Amino acid sequence: MDVSSNLWATLAEEGCRVSLPINEFEGYGIDSGLVVPQNLLLFVRTPRLRPADRKAVAHHRFVLMIVLKTPATVMVNEHSLYLPEGGALLIHPHQPHYYLIPRDPLAWMFITFDLPQPAYGPLRNRPVALGEAEAIQIRTLFDLYARRGVGSCALCTAALLRQMEFKTRGGPPPVRDDNDPRTRICQKINSYIYDHLDEPFSIDDLARDLGYSPSHLRLVFRESIHLPLGTFIRQTRIHHAQALLRESALSIKEIGFACGFSSPSAFCRSFQREVGVSPRAFRQRQRK
Repeated sequence: MDVSSNLWATLAEEGCRVSLPINEFEGYGIDSGLVVPQNLLLFVRTPRLRPADRKAVAHHRFVLMIVLKTPATVMVNEHSLYLPEGGALLIHPHQPHYYLIPRDPLAWMFITFDLPQPAYGPLRNRPVALGEAEAIQIRTLFDLYARRGVGSCALCTAALLRQMEFKTRGGPPPVRDDNDPRTRICQKINSYIYDHLDEPFSIDDLARDLGYSPSHLRLVFRESIHLPLGTFIRQTRIHHAQALLRESALSIKEIGFACGFSSPSAFCRSFQREVGVSPRAFRQRQRK
């Protein structure tokens, strides 16, 4: 007998054991709590990952990063977060983030999107190790996206994010298993910058306090981040200023000093050069 016939016969027997509805117009349901992504884009970066050349502008989209091949270290604000193969990280809007570019061939998947309302707070700065079930979801995402199944792709992404939230309750984040000295140096640099953001320190000051030569720090950082160290420090100050302009009641003068600028005029010039508008105009635009 055909195997499929046996399957359908079994389903028929099991179906007959399902109780009939008491009321044909009142059924069951759940509040899924899914917040579905909108304006979704999916792509995979390969060894030709472009160097970080962006200006220090406020990034308003969510970024879901999934490591398919070659572990990654992502610097998100003051955090250095490790993602093994199968690791995932949801970067929230306005979070500055930089990737340490590995020497080995890589394949990193990115899904960027907007959300109609705030959501997925437990995933902020929280790497998640994905399993076989999530790998199947990712394969489905590839297929749906290739067939332009936009609605289904968005729902599948929402389900994946919800599963990631569940996983954060079950254990600690992935543990770093690499011993790359470049990574450790970049982590020290990033921590120092955030610990001294309100100070107008120089690269010489940073190098002296960390115990390296300025030229060595510049070389390691450029090779790892594909960005000059001086540019990174300046962008980090501007990112912090953007956050304070959006979220605090501090004056522009106070924000400039809080971000390590020697004077309000120096702050305004640097902000205008990096962002393209003055601090005052940026604040007004964010509050509309």
